[in-house]
Formats: sequence, C-alpha cells, structure tokens
Amino acid sequence: PNVRVYAFEGDGDDMDAPIKSVSTDSALKESREVSSVNSINVGRVLAQVVHYIWTYLQVVKQEELPTSTEIDFAVPCGALGNVTAGMVAKQMGLAIRKMLCGTNVNDIFHRAISKGDFK
Repeated sequence: PNVRVYAFEGDGDDMDAPIKSVSTDSALKESREVSSVNSINVGRVLAQVVHYIWTYLQVVKQEELPTSTEIDFAVPCGALGNVTAGMVAKQMGLAIRKMLCGTNVNDIFHRAISKGDFK
C-alpha cells in the first residue's frame, strides 16, 4: 500500500511545517509520489463538502423540513479548512444560513485576526 499514517506530538500548527517542507520539495514529491490530505489540500476540503450535504439531508429528514430550509452549522475551527468546505457547499447551492465558528487550543485563525500572527 502507498498510504502511511504517522503519529506526531503537538497540534495542527506543529504538523504544518514538515508538510509544507515536503510539499515544496519537487524532487521528493516526484520520486515518492507524495501528497497530503489536510486543510492545505483542496482534496480534503472537497471531501468535507460531502459531510455537509449528508448532514443537511439528515437534518431535514429527521426534522421533516422542506429541502429548501436553510440551516446553521456550528463548527470548531483551527485554520478553517472544515468551514471552507461548508462555504463551498453553500456556494454549490446547499441551503446553509450561517456558519458559526468557534476556536479552541488550535486557534490559528483567531491569532491571525486578533494579533496578525499566522504561524
């Protein structure tokens, strides 16, 4: 198999440095056919669009709502990859009224907005 999973200590920000290093090394990428699936990869964002569509369909079915009913999503956020998927789903026509974002220890977005620190 060409898929490997590695554990690491730290948070998503700690993980980004080696991923960015590998993703900018053209020779390594070509020789090892390397790619990443995290918020810096549009493949992950597009795959998460499906989660929003599935969740939306479950909510309107369970609540017996018309399929045009707009709903809100509340999402914990770090660098906003997941919320980006929600916004893409909305742009594709999914009836989303609001995306509510909350931060936790993975607060890269909050730091970027409040302090200009995007590290």
